[in-house]
Amino acid sequence: MVVDGRSQAAERPLSAWSVDVSTGYFDTLGLPLVRGRAPRGTAAERARTEVLVNDPFVARFLGHRDPVGTHLTLTSARAPDAAPIDAVVVGVAPLIRQRMPAVAQNTVPGPAPVVYVPVTASAPATLTLIARRRGQADIVPAMRAAVAALDASIPLYRVRTLRRAIDDTDWAARVSERLAITLTVLCLMMAGIGLYAVTAYRVSLRAEELGVRRALGAGGTHLAWLVLRGVRSPVAAGLALGIGGALAWDRAFSSGRPAVVLADPRVLALVVTVVLLITVAACVGPVRRAMAVDPAATLRRG
Repeated sequence: MVVDGRSQAAERPLSAWSVDVSTGYFDTLGLPLVRGRAPRGTAAERARTEVLVNDPFVARFLGHRDPVGTHLTLTSARAPDAAPIDAVVVGVAPLIRQRMPAVAQNTVPGPAPVVYVPVTASAPATLTLIARRRGQADIVPAMRAAVAALDASIPLYRVRTLRRAIDDTDWAARVSERLAITLTVLCLMMAGIGLYAVTAYRVSLRAEELGVRRALGAGGTHLAWLVLRGVRSPVAAGLALGIGGALAWDRAFSSGRPAVVLADPRVLALVVTVVLLITVAACVGPVRRAMAVDPAATLRRG
């Protein structure tokens, strides 16, 4: 891509994603342009192809100056030998989360720069037809008839609502998220059971000591603090190792995107709270049993 005659070095040329749209694309979606106007006419009717760009494109390549009137020379990465498109920017499109191919993900955090090219100038192999209906009227037969009137051999398939299309797009992410949550809950439950068992066992070994202290006049608060002080070191060491491991994993394997945060402070705070509650619950039983023992009987056994 060349912007107003300017391009970068050959090893890192200017590039942006392109989306092939018709002139009524944004009107059909009900999205007003940020500035400028929509392209008019076909590519064959004008000296330059009129295109739209989004704000990330303006911020990255134009330094926030008015983009209207900027000349672009666009070359398709999929067809580098094809004739370049001589284009002029006539407006700024609203920010839309476009689904880009997996092999062409934006390498810079944040929304990707996009150029909206008229479909008449790019002639893509496939198209997605978007139509707005009024009320609950079934417009699918009318859409099929309109397409058949243009070319009866063109198939119209995967007809669905926009809401369904969005849900289908996010299906893999939703399944992965639910699976991760389920596995996390199961792992936390297993860790909680193990922590409870080990802590309760460690405290039960001191049952006789707690009974003697109770017989000598120690109160419940003193016994509870004594028990918690005995288990705080291994619990603190486990929390420190767990949090440190999560932070190290986040730094080593994070993609750098704002949406992907492995060591979420809210999640870490929740885990720490759950671990502390399990630890306290594991200590309650032995302390209550020590408080229930007859001090005189404890001293006679001693």
